[in-house]
Amino acid sequence: MMREAAVLVILMTCAVGDARTRTIPNAFPLAIAACCLIPPLSVHPTGALAALPLLFAALACGGVGGGDVKVVAALGLVVGPVRAFLILTAALAFLVAWDALMRLVRRGGRAYPFVPFLSVAAFVTLCVMR
Repeated sequence: MMREAAVLVILMTCAVGDARTRTIPNAFPLAIAACCLIPPLSVHPTGALAALPLLFAALACGGVGGGDVKVVAALGLVVGPVRAFLILTAALAFLVAWDALMRLVRRGGRAYPFVPFLSVAAFVTLCVMR
């Protein structure tokens, strides 16, 4: 429980910075990965594989930043592969829904920072999957 709370606090802080500056300092993924040291000590190396879809999207089309990939990989190390893929899927669903809503309201799409959607998805997923 302490581990998830620490991850959520770091993610929310990172989301504010990402929304303001569209950059993610390396300290945030490192801090998320350091949450593996909070008891019970466990690291899920396969959880980092959740970042592969974002990495492929970044390499193929661009539009996804390297910081987003690092945050998802670090999150996967802490929560494990199943939760990490659920968080990523929920974040992408929230992003698509938000973009659809903004297109209805503003008549045009734009690029959005991803970590705010990731933090909301992590909050929902970690609260539901107890």
